[in-house]
Amino acid sequence: MQKGLRPIFHSYDVVDRNATTVLLWSGRKFQEENPATFNAVMEAFGRASSLIKSNPRLAAEIYLRVGKEKFTTEFIEKHYTDPAISFAPQPVGVQTFVDFMHRVGTVKSKSA
Repeated sequence: MQKGLRPIFHSYDVVDRNATTVLLWSGRKFQEENPATFNAVMEAFGRASSLIKSNPRLAAEIYLRVGKEKFTTEFIEKHYTDPAISFAPQPVGVQTFVDFMHRVGTVKSKSA
């Protein structure tokens, strides 16, 4: 952990399971009207997820080079290798997280 930073809690402390908190999505209309763009983004997301799993250090170096963040490579790599954090194209536990957000008033209407 970077000096001065510490976790207060994780999403699984709140919703009793790991949950995807960062998602990519689009409407069906966009997918149908822009299939090449949609497929390219999904392919890139899948490749990025695979790289994070197979070579977290290289993924961290690329992230820092492109994003120009002030964190260290070790800081990012530690997050990439934390078993409580998952980087995958398939969302996990989103409904549980949304239900919690509805319960505390962050989301007004409950989804089906």
